[in-house]
Amino acid sequence: MLCIHTAFQSEANPFIKKWRLKKQENHPFPIYTKDEIVLGISGPGKLKTACLITYMGAIYKPLSFLNFGIAGHPTLSLGETVFGGKITDASSKKTFYPVPIIPHKIKVVEITTVEKPEENYLKDTCYDMEAFGFFHAAQLFTTAEFIHSLKVISDNKDASFKHITPSFAEELMDSSKENHICYAESLLAKCKEYQGQITVGNCFMPENFSFTVSEKLQMNELLRRYQVLSKSPLDAAFFEDCTTAKETLNKLRNKLQSLPISFL
Repeated sequence: MLCIHTAFQSEANPFIKKWRLKKQENHPFPIYTKDEIVLGISGPGKLKTACLITYMGAIYKPLSFLNFGIAGHPTLSLGETVFGGKITDASSKKTFYPVPIIPHKIKVVEITTVEKPEENYLKDTCYDMEAFGFFHAAQLFTTAEFIHSLKVISDNKDASFKHITPSFAEELMDSSKENHICYAESLLAKCKEYQGQITVGNCFMPENFSFTVSEKLQMNELLRRYQVLSKSPLDAAFFEDCTTAKETLNKLRNKLQSLPISFL
């Protein structure tokens, strides 16, 4: 299943119409679904976003998460679609680095999540209010390969955020929706391809060491990522020369760093 997040109804409307999503009742957030797609609308800000993603992750258990929405940038043209290659929280300076597994020609940018709309555009980055909260919550339910953000430029130094209206935001999202839909459907196809391979139950866990609860969680995460990037399970013989749980974790981390990212 693919979970799509937007902050506002106007950002979501083009996709609700395109996929003919149906609104679900009795939820604390506006949620729309059809088949393998669930779309939720959080309201502005990273806290509301994190709450929504945690809720949808627990209820729907999606493998993949996509954040769609508008964002500001100092120089990029209004209506341009961009892909978040680095997600930074302006307050804490913490970062996420999405791992691309879908081939695309969309411009890759840094997205900086701020507490209020940006007026000065001092850095060469996209400014939004949700992306960091989205990634922070989504990582609890899946791996970095299945968490991504696409933004449409809505304001810049020459066109302040103050001109943005719901109808303008919807128009921007609608005019760029084909990029988003193509990416979403490609990611959903990847979900189906790996759905049976990267569940915790199918991951090989070395049994000759005593793993703490934290180490087991780390191992499951690393094994999932290995299976996504290598497209095959990890052979048990890989851990034969390890003597402790810590060694197995470090060896697997080093192996992951050496794997090339393939779009095939």
